[in-house]
Amino acid sequence: MFHSDRSKEFDNALISSALSTFGIQGSLSMKGCPYDNAVAEAVFKEFANQVHFQNAEQLGRILWDYVNWFNHHCIHGTLGYLTPVEARQIIVVSFLLNPASYTLVAIDVYLTG
Repeated sequence: MFHSDRSKEFDNALISSALSTFGIQGSLSMKGCPYDNAVAEAVFKEFANQVHFQNAEQLGRILWDYVNWFNHHCIHGTLGYLTPVEARQIIVVSFLLNPASYTLVAIDVYLTG
């Protein structure tokens, strides 16, 4: 996967064609939402110092472990010192109890990540 913010140099046909040629999935930040880009950059920073993985399976296991830790165990100050999973559960329950208090934009951001 190749992730970028919405910079024009990465949101163009040439980059899309190159990614397609090599079978790489492109990923852009959601418009007006810088937080997903911050997560991608944090993941990159975590693995930038890794020189070599033995194989794709090892990389996959390490990535799965990191994402599992990040979502289930790592507390975030911007989420009220909850994990992302805990914060999402609170939001979903709150929405189910009072759907009229949420706008479609908030539902999209919170429920689809």
